[in-house]
Amino acid sequence: MQGISRCRKKPRNQNAYLYNALAVMAAQVGKVEEPRAWFEEGTQTLEGAASVALWQAWAVLEAKQGDPTAVRYLFKRALGVNPSSRYVHLAWAMWERRQNNTELCLQLLKRGQSLSPTDAAIYQGNLDRARELSKKESGQTPAVKILCSSSMPGAF
Repeated sequence: MQGISRCRKKPRNQNAYLYNALAVMAAQVGKVEEPRAWFEEGTQTLEGAASVALWQAWAVLEAKQGDPTAVRYLFKRALGVNPSSRYVHLAWAMWERRQNNTELCLQLLKRGQSLSPTDAAIYQGNLDRARELSKKESGQTPAVKILCSSSMPGAF
């Protein structure tokens, strides 16, 4: 715990990765309140407030706890830090799909694709369909509909 003690004593030594690691490790052993505390403390630091990874990891934790308001708030904060993050767009879209919110899933994936049109991650989950989509034939189903379909396995 020396690392976190140094972070707390000297604002210049604040490290978002350390807070993220502590929160994720606590979550992996089944704790809920402890990771929340690490995420909250971490995002209150200068570096942590600007860390898309810290906000997204917190959103994923809350997604597993089932609080939709908190999840959306945290994903929005992550996109506030990096509006073009493909990781946040994809994670948030897949969470919305599991909530049966297809419309928001589609919006998030479309936005993610427009920001990173050549990024394969946004098309993950169905290789054959992704290949079909790469063809420039008319009448192709948009990739976002494939990703939001109920037949695709979850991303989390």
